Amino acid sequence: MKVLIAVVVLASPLLAAAQPQTVWRCGADGRSYSDQPCSDGRVVAVADTRDLDDVAAARLVAERERRLAAELRHERLHRESQPGQQVLLDTSPPRPAVKPAKSVKQATPKRPAKAKRFPPEEPGTWQAVVPASRRTKG
Repeated sequence: MKVLIAVVVLASPLLAAAQPQTVWRCGADGRSYSDQPCSDGRVVAVADTRDLDDVAAARLVAERERRLAAELRHERLHRESQPGQQVLLDTSPPRPAVKPAKSVKQATPKRPAKAKRFPPEEPGTWQAVVPASRRTKG
């Protein structure tokens, strides 16, 4: 581990001294890149403006993450290779944080009963009738 850190730290000045490479953005839509000039290409600035300490720190972080990923992969493969040590996965749906309120059945208002039409008491008596609403038949 210490040897790797020493190699990275010693190699970083050499990498910084290298000339930045010219990159060309090519294609009609500008989605392809090349290190060779192309007919309709534009030069893209790709110089790394970070100082050497930042570059070395970023490389150390990347190496540490690669090593951790390899360790986790090794542990997972070891667990999977052991018979009878299978992990039980909870396949039940997640529980809601709050219980939903019980649905209350909406009481539908009852229509008023139709007025009973009584025959006029006297044959010559006129009876007034309220006009029916357009919403209800009547």
